[in-house]
Amino acid sequence: MAGVLTQSASWHWFFFLNVPIGIGVVILTLASVEESRDETFTGGIDWTGFGVITAGMVLFILALQDSGTEGWTSPLILGSLAAGVVLLAVFAVVETRVRDALVEFGLFRSLPFAGAAAVSFVGNWMFGSILFFLTLYLQEVLDLKPLETGLVFLTFTIPMIAMSPLSGRMVSRYGPQSLMAVGEALITAGLVAFAVLGASSGLGLVVVGLIVTGFGQGFSFNISNSAGIEAIPDDKARIGSGVLSLVRLMGIIVGLALSGAVFKAVENRSLISSFQTAAGRAMTVLTSPRSEACSRVRTPPFAS
Repeated sequence: MAGVLTQSASWHWFFFLNVPIGIGVVILTLASVEESRDETFTGGIDWTGFGVITAGMVLFILALQDSGTEGWTSPLILGSLAAGVVLLAVFAVVETRVRDALVEFGLFRSLPFAGAAAVSFVGNWMFGSILFFLTLYLQEVLDLKPLETGLVFLTFTIPMIAMSPLSGRMVSRYGPQSLMAVGEALITAGLVAFAVLGASSGLGLVVVGLIVTGFGQGFSFNISNSAGIEAIPDDKARIGSGVLSLVRLMGIIVGLALSGAVFKAVENRSLISSFQTAAGRAMTVLTSPRSEACSRVRTPPFAS
């Protein structure tokens, strides 16, 4: 759908399309989802935690995104990175002392919940990076149109969606831990395929990697959410679901920023190395005896 809208109309329409979808989801939720309540919640909003984590994440992401252009030794980057880390540490301390915490870190004392959160973070990190960098590869290297790129990505989304009902039935037989491990292994195998992509690799390797990664994400995403919620008390299911959603979102944001910073650093280093190699070859040619002889032959004689 995004490819069709981008190619036939404008990419702006993709955001407008989400408005009626969001309204429909709200209506279905109010009509169909059973309400659950946390009896320990007093109705307050953790504005302090909200402000601290927002400021910390903005500074941290800013440092990662601008590190490629400003350089890691830039005072702006170092200052933003240090301030962001400090604020995130302050957030962790604040959340242990407020009554209605934005994030209940006590939930992570449950190893199954902590494991599900870790799988959600890593899975969405890979998910965001795959979509971003493969889109650039497909359109800039393989010269595919937006619609063609969207069709290629169906080889990722179809296996992921197909695994949703299957993985749910497999949990009772094999357990969530084993299935999440299988999912992460499949994601790793798909990433290995993407890591060896080159300008001449073609579309086949991309499709293979997307199919394998799609099955892996289908295991990881669906099972990690249900496993995390089942590992905590029923009255904490709502906030637990919110925490897992936050972790997934942070996986995409932080993971993509980290991947982008690494990509930019490698790109800059490769570009500098290429310039240095080209300059060295040019100096070798210019200072070679043959070059000097050609220069003397081509130099016109001085008039007497």
